[in-house]
Amino acid sequence: MKSNIRNTIEEIQNAILITKLGYSPPHTSLLQTKEFDNNGNIWFLSDKYSVCNQNLLISNEAVLIYSKPESSYFLSLYGKSEIVEDQERLKELYNEEDIVYAKKRKKDTLTAIKFEILKADYWDDLNRESNNIFTKDYL
Repeated sequence: MKSNIRNTIEEIQNAILITKLGYSPPHTSLLQTKEFDNNGNIWFLSDKYSVCNQNLLISNEAVLIYSKPESSYFLSLYGKSEIVEDQERLKELYNEEDIVYAKKRKKDTLTAIKFEILKADYWDDLNRESNNIFTKDYL
């Protein structure tokens, strides 16, 4: 199942990150997946002063949603996020496509978000139901 998650994330790339889960209203951010590492963590670039980062300082719990409407595929991931400011890690994640993104921000405010998957569910259009793929214990 982990390989199916990896394939879906790498194919879709864009995710909706929902933060402030215990608050009303929650906050949503559109993020581009930078990496799905070998430990099962998903990485994004963000800005130190973004609403998303500020919300993660309040609570690191979040939900990631990947959706491919044309195939009726829906992946929902619950987990914990960590804001990473390590310059070496940022260099590994950053590439030429990110220049436009980074130009809008000061270089010293670029951060990464590391998302650790604790639970994964997918929508099975064939059976018209949501199915649990795994919880952290499975990993």
